[in-house]
Amino acid sequence: MKKVLLVLLVGLGVMTSCHNDEHTHEIVFPTASIRLSVDANSNASKGTSNESKSNIDVNRDDIPATVETIDVTVSSSITPIEINNIYTLVEDGSGDNGFVVYDVALGLNNVIATTTTVADGSFNVSQFDTNNMTAQEKLDDNKANIPYAIYDGQVLDVGITGNNDFVNVPMTTQNGRLNTVIVMEESIRDDYYYEVITSDTSITPTNSSKGVSLYWSDENSVDGEMQAITIKVFASDDTFVYESNSEISVIASTGINTLLTINATKVQADTVGFNFSFQPWTEIDGNNTSSCGTLTTKNISGSYSLGQDVVLDGVNLVISGDLNLNGHTLSVPCGSITVSGNLNGGGEVIYCDNLTVSGNTQNNPTITQDCN
Repeated sequence: MKKVLLVLLVGLGVMTSCHNDEHTHEIVFPTASIRLSVDANSNASKGTSNESKSNIDVNRDDIPATVETIDVTVSSSITPIEINNIYTLVEDGSGDNGFVVYDVALGLNNVIATTTTVADGSFNVSQFDTNNMTAQEKLDDNKANIPYAIYDGQVLDVGITGNNDFVNVPMTTQNGRLNTVIVMEESIRDDYYYEVITSDTSITPTNSSKGVSLYWSDENSVDGEMQAITIKVFASDDTFVYESNSEISVIASTGINTLLTINATKVQADTVGFNFSFQPWTEIDGNNTSSCGTLTTKNISGSYSLGQDVVLDGVNLVISGDLNLNGHTLSVPCGSITVSGNLNGGGEVIYCDNLTVSGNTQNNPTITQDCN
């Protein structure tokens, strides 16, 4: 994405000390211009300021739609000078083209940035009529919502010399989004019904043509949190048939879309992963169904490196980084594999339903589709 340039222009910070009517001493702190680039590369923390704030409208350009404002504080480590600006992003072109802060001190400075979001945040469990909207259309409808994401970044003790200074501020978010849709296979709807149970609620659709949507994107949907889903299937005479249990983990800066289809003997899982970064939000589509029985989604945050041959049975594997085979064999005999990064070879991958690699496939790994 296009870099956001924040130009800090020359100004003077003045502190006056009066000893008597005849002697006045002015202490003048030299200042300079710097360029500040805001991007998304690494984790950072949020700072605070008690100083007054300037509110400035800036054209949004390529900044993601979830960001409402950007709060930037530049504070000198060796002088009292601290500047704080709040930039409100506008869509109509009426704002400034670029970010400007005045009166930044020479020498060491701390630069701290954080954002607010236009999204309200939501945890919602609801029913929808599959006669009017397909399960995929419901997933896509949920994905069209602006995700809740707060970004933070900082650079500490950066030296400002006044000679074409350039400061890069990494921005990151711990927020993620879970979007799950559950439907019953059309051919068995006259003979079965189902109940969906989460840690917060339970819902029994009013009839079997109703699907269930679970959407979670708010301040609590952060890396490492988990949504547990239990599906209980009953015959039309209220006889209990079977139970399926799934756990879906939140991954920072990642959205997971999962379609669960209920049939007479199992729940089939179709998982779609996507990443957002400031970080634009993107989608990775896949078709992960299995005939091997009930599958769970195994999420791996970051890269996954093999130290030996590994068999993962009964799962759909979602890796948010690279998959490094290191000469070994990874076997997912019943499910699918989704890799957000690169597939690095020198080994073998065995999968059943789908293998989706967003990055490059390198070093000529052996790839085999083979279902149990």
